[in-house]
Amino acid sequence: MGVKPRVLYFDVLSIVASLAVIFLHCNGIVHWGPATPHWSQALVVEVAFYWAVPIFFMCSGAKTLGYRDRKDTRTFLLSRMKGIFFPFVAWCAIQYVIRASGLFNPLPEGWEPSPAHFLRVFMNGQIDGTYWFFFAMFGVTLSIPVLSRLKDHIDTLWYLVGAYILLSGTITPLCKVLGLPWNESISISVSGGYVMYTVLGYLLASDSRVFASRSRRCLLYGLGIIGLMVRYGFTWMASQRTGVLNNALFEYNYLTAILPSAAVFVWFKQVDWEGLFARLHVRASSVRRVAGLTFGVYLMHYLVLNEVFIGHLSMDMTSYAVRLGLPWVIFTVCLACSYALNRIPFARALVGGWR
Repeated sequence: MGVKPRVLYFDVLSIVASLAVIFLHCNGIVHWGPATPHWSQALVVEVAFYWAVPIFFMCSGAKTLGYRDRKDTRTFLLSRMKGIFFPFVAWCAIQYVIRASGLFNPLPEGWEPSPAHFLRVFMNGQIDGTYWFFFAMFGVTLSIPVLSRLKDHIDTLWYLVGAYILLSGTITPLCKVLGLPWNESISISVSGGYVMYTVLGYLLASDSRVFASRSRRCLLYGLGIIGLMVRYGFTWMASQRTGVLNNALFEYNYLTAILPSAAVFVWFKQVDWEGLFARLHVRASSVRRVAGLTFGVYLMHYLVLNEVFIGHLSMDMTSYAVRLGLPWVIFTVCLACSYALNRIPFARALVGGWR
């Protein structure tokens, strides 16, 4: 069984998506509502970078749905546990100890540290709000051995994606916005949740038929931009009308997120990154090394943001400069920490890696 070669645009997507996630979390004031200073600008960031999390699932599907060509299922699942889920659990424990000790900030209200309390807040996703992603990824990973059996049945996979997008991604939000009745149980359950993005990533990476022509790609890019405009326009107008945030379109599985995510994925796939980096005198191997550190960046960034910059340093997150400048600082700090941990043999497992 062979080893799958690294794909450069996956590495670039990992870097850019990791930075985009930090931008989203530094612009959390978007959830405070339109009365917040600079809310309209924060909404631009929220809409423009919303594709980041779907991209992680899409890259995961593109890289793992064909795992049977390289390894057996037991090896695949063990490698995912080692590379993703062990670091996730370890950092939950680290963050729990830090918060329970009051090292940076006072003990959270209602916390009475104990093994039982840790288990409760861990399973409820209360240690780090961004770690909901790993629970979703765990469910997707358990689905991969089944989905991998369909990897050569491209038309069937497109049916799963297309039917889900039609029912859950298009009709459901349309009825919600228009106030029309719709039973959300009418869906393609087998591709529900983030399984759809996982399959879509595999299809966009491996099926060259769909977006082979320039005209089709341009159509997708145009639809992606329209998706962004619709989400921003509806959210802005509906929120201004009521004075509170209208989050009707704050769903990753709606068309307003699917179209931009697919457009970003296809665009990054089409770029000649090897040639671009050669002209910029940047080694592709350096890009791959940075991409290998971004999993650690994801694990640490919210801890650094909340405990250090917001909690300890009391940064003003309504500031335009802070919200647009701080993500670069946090990304750099976490990248350096991830690099340092990778250099320590017994700590290397704490930062795992996207596989």
